[in-house]
Amino acid sequence: LLDEDSGLAVEHLHELLERIDGEEPGSTDLLLEHPRAGRLAVHVSLTQYTDPFGNAAGFVLVLRDVSTERSLTRELTYQATHDALTGLYNRYAFENELAAALHSAQEHGRRHMLCYLDLDQFKLINDTCGHIAGDQVLKQLAGILQGQLREHDVLARLGGDEFGILLPNCPVERAREVAERLREAVRQYRFRWQGKLFDLRASIGVVPITADTESLTDLLAAADIACYAAKERGRDNVYLFSPEDRVLRERHGQMQWLPVIQTALHEDRFSLHLQPIEPILDKRLPWLHEFLVRLRQDGEHDSLPGSFIPAAERYDLMKEIDRWVIDHALAWIARQPDHHTDLFSINLSGQSLGDRDMADFIIDRAQQHGVAFVRLCFEITETAAITNFNEAMTLILRLRQAGCHFALDDFGSGLSSFAYLKQMPLDFIKIDGQFVRDIASDRMDATIVRAIQDIAHTLGVRSIAEFVENETTRQQLAAMGIDYAQGWHIGRPRPLEDIDLDDTPGDHRNIGP
Repeated sequence: LLDEDSGLAVEHLHELLERIDGEEPGSTDLLLEHPRAGRLAVHVSLTQYTDPFGNAAGFVLVLRDVSTERSLTRELTYQATHDALTGLYNRYAFENELAAALHSAQEHGRRHMLCYLDLDQFKLINDTCGHIAGDQVLKQLAGILQGQLREHDVLARLGGDEFGILLPNCPVERAREVAERLREAVRQYRFRWQGKLFDLRASIGVVPITADTESLTDLLAAADIACYAAKERGRDNVYLFSPEDRVLRERHGQMQWLPVIQTALHEDRFSLHLQPIEPILDKRLPWLHEFLVRLRQDGEHDSLPGSFIPAAERYDLMKEIDRWVIDHALAWIARQPDHHTDLFSINLSGQSLGDRDMADFIIDRAQQHGVAFVRLCFEITETAAITNFNEAMTLILRLRQAGCHFALDDFGSGLSSFAYLKQMPLDFIKIDGQFVRDIASDRMDATIVRAIQDIAHTLGVRSIAEFVENETTRQQLAAMGIDYAQGWHIGRPRPLEDIDLDDTPGDHRNIGP
């Protein structure tokens, strides 16, 4: 019999009695050196027995082979703490390591560093080559990243294409050097699959673990913020967390919006406004009306989209918001008189463009509410459309086949890729308001608007100018040949309950105050 930890032989009975604290009966775990099977894990039970007169006569030693149980326990423990694909620690085990590091920082003043690494362009490999190829990338990169670390550093796969690195007893500058080395290692990596060669990049957030770090939740939130900031700087970057940084304050502000948005979704606290879009070139064209979402908060004014939409996009809540808007907008349209030929415009986010079920959802809801597809126009931004080009094309073609219209929003503010633009079956192009607002006084803006108008007509689509705030701008746009105008001069957004499309037939400009 051998001690499990030291491997030393247990040669005498008194040693065994000491291991079980001298209690009878008792038990302990040891190793049994077997001549053929090698070392086996055994559970040893020791019971004293007496003679017929009650005198101690000896001991009964029972050995039970627990090797299989131990093996299964080790396997289950490993599976519970390690990522099945890469063999690295998983999130559960990594957070336990972080908790221990945080305790040592708070109790003993030690300083550690946390790196949060997110792969850029990994989705491209998954979408292009499939998940088998993506799995190969993750396994290969796990080995590459491990090779850049010290023996006692902790590397974990946190999920998807995200990795965590704990650098115990590490100064800030050294952590920055390690992060840069990890970033460069990913940059030098090339993945070849079926004749195709792919590059990858990494965005890394670096966060100190000090006595001032309040909790594990705060630590992980800071790491997420720092990684996000690295991506915002153009990806393939390392970003050192600083609570005073403006970008990080904005990111923290987005985090504060998360529970507000979730509550609004659960308690139906969103509301819709409608803004008119006037045909200024040909009065025979139908008016358009754009639905705009607001968020109601207790005791406060409605929050505008610009305040909560960035957070919704960051935390993947836009699909839920879009579905709420679509359902409520269709319900309102269904209650309007049938004799109106106006079109109603609904915005779709990039996340909804990537939702394979969105087209079915829209068709199902339109049919349930009894709304004709020809009355619907969906707006997508050019950045979202190009980023999700294949998904966008699938959705556009499906809904256009049903009769819906499509508008490309904020044209000129993003990528403006004409190669993609000419492939999209669009009905409208909306010119970004930054080029429209000052066309009366800025020759360059006027030139840009005229150029976009020429592109639109060449493609056979109607043009819509945003941010039309005075009559001079409206008239100049009409002179340029712009088809539609939208802005406060045409009509401000108003709550649905304040709108009656029959107020003044033939002149919808009263829809705004």
